[in-house]
Amino acid sequence: MRDNITDFHTHTSHKSGAIINRYPGDERPEGYYYSVGIHPWYSAEVTPQMWQQLELDAAAPEVIAIGECGIDKLRGASLPVQTEIFRRHILLSEALGKPLIIHCVRAIEQIERLRTEMRPTQPWILHGFRGKPQQALQLLARGYYLSTTPSHLSTLRSQLLSSGSDPATLSSSLLPETDDSRS
Repeated sequence: MRDNITDFHTHTSHKSGAIINRYPGDERPEGYYYSVGIHPWYSAEVTPQMWQQLELDAAAPEVIAIGECGIDKLRGASLPVQTEIFRRHILLSEALGKPLIIHCVRAIEQIERLRTEMRPTQPWILHGFRGKPQQALQLLARGYYLSTTPSHLSTLRSQLLSSGSDPATLSSSLLPETDDSRS
């Protein structure tokens, strides 16, 4: 999954080697990789037209991932609304054969429940991971990819290696991101 990607989640335009996050209908200059999705913070604003635009944008070849999408228990629409929108993103990811970039705030149980129920075949990337090594090990063992800032990535990788984790697994499953333009 890595190939030539050096930043798995950024909002900075015109960044080579990155997956640049965009919302439905946003401009996507040529020559870059993108993800498109509806952030859970804006889940209360979703319209049928926005969803239709998302489906159109997601099918573009320069869009290599779906998201940022997910569930945030601290912000956004109600949990049932966020869950339904996330479910639709999962279906879109599967239909297009593109990885899913996930925003998860205090909602790993809901994310896990959907993963078990829907049995996705595409990679799921938990972006902005800030958890402890034990949680990382549990998530990696369940097949998730984790993306985080370079400084946390370095610390996390060192902690996991010192606990006996397989270096090859860590190399392919721990991903760098900058997420450099938080809302």
